[in-house]
Order: sequence, then C-alpha cells, then structure tokens
Amino acid sequence: MKIAYLITTYDNPNHLNKLITALQSPDVYFFIHIDKKSKGEFDIPKAENIIVLPPELRHKVYWGSFTFIEAVQELIKKSYEFGPFDYYILLSRTDFPVRSNS
Repeated sequence: MKIAYLITTYDNPNHLNKLITALQSPDVYFFIHIDKKSKGEFDIPKAENIIVLPPELRHKVYWGSFTFIEAVQELIKKSYEFGPFDYYILLSRTDFPVRSNS
C-alpha cells in the first residue's frame, strides 16, 4: 500500500522530524509545505521519499484563509508527480500518530 503524507508546517522542526520517523516505512512518501512566513530552521532528513516544496511553491498561510487551500493544492500537485498513491493523508504541524502504519 502506497501512502502520501501531505504535511503543512511553520514551526517546531523537532516535532516534524519525530513525525517523519514515526511514520517512515516502505512505500511511504512525505510531501512537506513550510509556510513562507516561517523563520525557523528545518533540518529535514535527506531521503528519496521526503520531498520539501521549494520556496517558489510555498505560500504565506494565514489561519482560516484560502491560503491554506493553496498550500494543500501545491502538496497534491507535487504528490501526483510521484504517484499514484493508495492514500493521501493531510497532516498539520501538531499531528502525531497513535497507531503504527501496520
């Protein structure tokens, strides 16, 4: 089963790395949108299945606005370049699994 995790974030890089580690398994890809307003340094592991959107595809995301939808659209478009996937799962910066992928 091939899974695409679409992740939006703007802070807490340590949590993001823990999230990736917890969800890492074969046939899993991570597509990450870092808010253009973010001032934090993200030291995301380099791997073939971890794709961080480049600066030109990032948006300044404001809570409750259409800018969030634009960020998600960019994640979906990018994931289609690597797909198809069986599941597309949208996560935000505070999400964390309560169960393993298996």
